[in-house]
Amino acid sequence: MPGHNPYSVFPFGVNLLVVAAQCYLVISGRRFTHTKRVVVGFGGCSVILVLLPFAATIKQSANFYVVFALLVVFGAFSGTAQGSVFSMAAGLPFKYMGAVMFGSGICGIATNALRAITLLAFPIVEGAADQKKNNFLSAVVFLSIAALVMIAIVFI
Repeated sequence: MPGHNPYSVFPFGVNLLVVAAQCYLVISGRRFTHTKRVVVGFGGCSVILVLLPFAATIKQSANFYVVFALLVVFGAFSGTAQGSVFSMAAGLPFKYMGAVMFGSGICGIATNALRAITLLAFPIVEGAADQKKNNFLSAVVFLSIAALVMIAIVFI
């Protein structure tokens, strides 16, 4: 989108439906089991993570909007997964909620470490001919590993 920086716009796309999904879970979430909601949430997130780098490479005038739309849907899946995990832990003794929070913190650290590794493996060199290729490969490797971890979470 001309005149807008994706770094300042895309977070709104992700968080747009997180709140809506969590409100839906509070209102009518009992119609689905926790397992079904977690599988759908993490499964949907992993599919979108695989699609994102390829959506960013489509026609220049449309890629911003396609990625934004994917991020909105990602937010719905993410909100479903988060809300389900936290609601499952809420019914257990407090140390389990602490374990969920600890796991969330470890996940944040691991995600940043993985991104640092992919940036080191595929360096972004200004003005180099391989810059776009490195950007794309870095994103594909990072998001593919993240998707595989989410799929592993669903099936383990």
